[in-house]
Amino acid sequence: MSTNNTTKKLGCLGMLVIGLFVLVSIGGAKNAVTSPAPPPPAAIDLMPTVTPTPAPPTATPLPTPTPDPALPRTDVDARLACMMAEEFVTPNLKAPATAQFSGFEESCRAYFADGVWTIRSYVDSQNGFGALIRTGYVAKLTYTPDDEMWHLQDLVFSE
Repeated sequence: MSTNNTTKKLGCLGMLVIGLFVLVSIGGAKNAVTSPAPPPPAAIDLMPTVTPTPAPPTATPLPTPTPDPALPRTDVDARLACMMAEEFVTPNLKAPATAQFSGFEESCRAYFADGVWTIRSYVDSQNGFGALIRTGYVAKLTYTPDDEMWHLQDLVFSE
């Protein structure tokens, strides 16, 4: 008999638990239907917001400076000055056909100041007796872009 009593008590207790569960479920469902859903969590923006910088007020663009054609711009100008000095030196030699100039890389030094190229170099050529001699020279040249001509200002030979 005691076994039946225990079963009844557990049965009643079980029914009470089931009833509470049903009430809670219905109440939760009722609240879920009548109350609004909570807002979703705010999205996290991993990229920073970049505010565009306002453009500066428009201004008149500055003119591009025109390079002065009388001024040297590159090593090419120095090479050209050395070559032109050779042209002025050659006719002043005793035997111009035998002239062997040192070349730009070896010893031609070109300096530009105040619109004048100063060229220091040497030439090997035959003298009046046919002997090959080395003669140094300093030539001062100017270039005028208007007529695109080189002009010899001064030429000094040294032995």
